[in-house]
Amino acid sequence: MPPSLPAAHVVNLMTNEGSGAFGVQWRVADIKMVEVPALINKDRYKTTYQIEPRAMATDFDDSQWERIEGKDLGVRRSGGHNAFMWFRGLLIMPARLGDFDLSNNRVVLGTEVKAGDKFQIAVFAINGPISDPFGSIWFRQAMLEFYR
Repeated sequence: MPPSLPAAHVVNLMTNEGSGAFGVQWRVADIKMVEVPALINKDRYKTTYQIEPRAMATDFDDSQWERIEGKDLGVRRSGGHNAFMWFRGLLIMPARLGDFDLSNNRVVLGTEVKAGDKFQIAVFAINGPISDPFGSIWFRQAMLEFYR
């Protein structure tokens, strides 16, 4: 939870400049629902559904996924109906953002973030409104806020 003070510095990750400041290469991939054996309540349910790929782990290999620029996070994606996608990007904290020194600042990713720290961001997205035949997936906002 961010402090109630105004942020000392804000970076819009939905711009190439903002994403570029952290060296982010955004990647995106469709998610499929696959039928798998049930794990619980097996007397009643024989199968259930799982997502593929399971891209939650920091070391997940997304190198073959489609690359997109920060400015394209807001592009509407999906074919509608029930659609799911992964968005992933590795943020590397710089020492400075223009004339803003990142030392002694707090970002919600951590309380003592310093230059060189890495944060793997993985967003599981679903079209909205859910199950709308014409719904799309997109980012409405992606900001990184720094607090003193």
